[in-house]
Amino acid sequence: MVGVCWASVSSASADECGFEGTSIRVYVEWEGFWGFGPYRAFIWNAEGLKKIKKPSPPEHPNSGTNVYGERADKRALHLPQELFRPDRHLNVPFALSLDGRMVVSAVYDKDDFFSPSKEFAVIDLKAKRLVHLVKTDYYIESVTWSPTGRYFAVLFRENVTKQLWKGPLDLFAGLVGHPRSYYTVHVMIYTLDGKVACRRIIMEKLLTGDGYIDWGYF
Repeated sequence: MVGVCWASVSSASADECGFEGTSIRVYVEWEGFWGFGPYRAFIWNAEGLKKIKKPSPPEHPNSGTNVYGERADKRALHLPQELFRPDRHLNVPFALSLDGRMVVSAVYDKDDFFSPSKEFAVIDLKAKRLVHLVKTDYYIESVTWSPTGRYFAVLFRENVTKQLWKGPLDLFAGLVGHPRSYYTVHVMIYTLDGKVACRRIIMEKLLTGDGYIDWGYF
């Protein structure tokens, strides 16, 4: 039976987050006065969250399959799309566990790919079985697996526009038909049964914030 659930946040110590001597690296980008600014990078592990000084992200982080893109990625055609109805499909961001057995992937309606999904699937590729379908309240920007394959992490962005006081630039942008949206970026670590082990806010109240993550021995 497929588990369909809404993501909930549990309280957990760093020891329960599944780091096991590893770290999650997080890159965040947001829109500044002259357009998008540089990436700000962080390391999250059992010792806490630390900012990386002078980060050097890949030249084209959006070229990976584990990051949301503005258009469907043909590489997703190799995923087990047959597990879903014809009006639903898997696409970026998606990531395979290191042993190649499991995949976590965003799920979309066929005609809806203009914004990130709020739903993801966990699939056992060897058994060709949908293990979990998880619905969230947040946009899915990036996904990654732990080196052990016992956990996976999802980078979300939460729309907090309604929670903020609007300044003159925000009001002007709305009047000319280009409303500004603000987001809080956070990471959730999940166990294989689709439950949240840990959650960490990375940056708050960013103008059009997004980013990507990876997990390893950094």
